[in-house]
This record gives sequence, C-alpha cells and structure tokens, in this order.
Amino acid sequence: MEIKVDLKLNQLIRLIRQLPKDQKIMIKREVEQQLEDKSLSEHGDELTNLLMTGPVMNKDEELNFKKFNNEFDKWTKNLSA
Repeated sequence: MEIKVDLKLNQLIRLIRQLPKDQKIMIKREVEQQLEDKSLSEHGDELTNLLMTGPVMNKDEELNFKKFNNEFDKWTKNLSA
C-alpha cells in the first residue's frame, strides 16, 4: 500500500514537533543517514571522475615504469638478503 501526501515544509515541521522525543530522534537519525549516504556517493562520483579523466601512461612510459619497477624489486631483495 502506498499513500502520497502533499505537505509543505512548515506543515511537516509542525507535525514533527508534535511527536514524542524518541520518534524525533529516529527521524533525525534517518535524515542524517540519508545525508551521509548522499555525501559519500557524491565523493565517490568525484573520485570516479578524477580517476577516469586523469593522466594515462603511453607505451614508452609504461615500459620505463616496468623497467624501473623490476630494478627496484631487485634492489629491495638485495637489501633484505
């Protein structure tokens, strides 16, 4: 069952004020959770956009990176031996 009610903000606030304290706390937690969820998803979208539009290695840079990484691995293994 679904009921839709068209309330203005001030009407909603008036109704909330009539609720007992424990129900007001429940409403507050729910609203805070929704705001937090929205904030996290917005940051996630920002990170995704940043990563998707960030710089990308070309083939030469990739080869240099792999070469450096191999040399670094050899060097760190020699240090621990």
